[in-house]
Amino acid sequence: PRAAAPLKGAWGAQAAAAVKKDEQPAQKSRKKNNAPNDSSSGANNAGEPPRPCVAVVFPSEERPASAKRCPTVAAAHAALDGLVLEQDAAVRVPSDQGDGVLFPPPIESQRPPPLSKHQRPPLPFSAGHVVLLDVDPASAKPRSWRPSVCAFATASRAAHYCLHVARTCGPRLNSLAWLAFPDTAASDARLRMHLLHDGSFDPTLPIADMAALEKSATAY
Repeated sequence: PRAAAPLKGAWGAQAAAAVKKDEQPAQKSRKKNNAPNDSSSGANNAGEPPRPCVAVVFPSEERPASAKRCPTVAAAHAALDGLVLEQDAAVRVPSDQGDGVLFPPPIESQRPPPLSKHQRPPLPFSAGHVVLLDVDPASAKPRSWRPSVCAFATASRAAHYCLHVARTCGPRLNSLAWLAFPDTAASDARLRMHLLHDGSFDPTLPIADMAALEKSATAY
């Protein structure tokens, strides 16, 4: 058969451009989701994001109880340098459940990935009161039992909890310490109460007996 004559003018130019486009190799489109994220890679290089926490020292014959707000877990460990963790001292992170028992930070293998711009930052340690509770387990067999660290938003809640512990634990109670931060910007807490294993209070502290503790639980 006879070949058709080439088109001329504008129609010919459009046809030639279409043929040239078809002859070019197809280029893979780069999806937005597959593009490298500079911010995430930078976060990975920076390591673990800041994790506000509290470094606590358990009361003993050598030293009183203390609590210190720290911006990172590394800073909390540095503040407790020379002490045996979970025996003399502990590091705890705030809970998103509100008042109650605090837990240790996640171990290295369970560390969460760096925060993206859509995720919420770690909760600040804004609780104003810390309670250190050392009580023997309700088991006849003695075993290692680390003290509990609790945090409370208000003095009333902390006092109610201390009063409940003092009334219910009985002879199993080894130590009960209540510390309070003067304000939200303070890094070091002040010791308000220390109940000893024999049921006596430290007379040098603001709460020096059971009557003062009961009054604190109803004064706020």
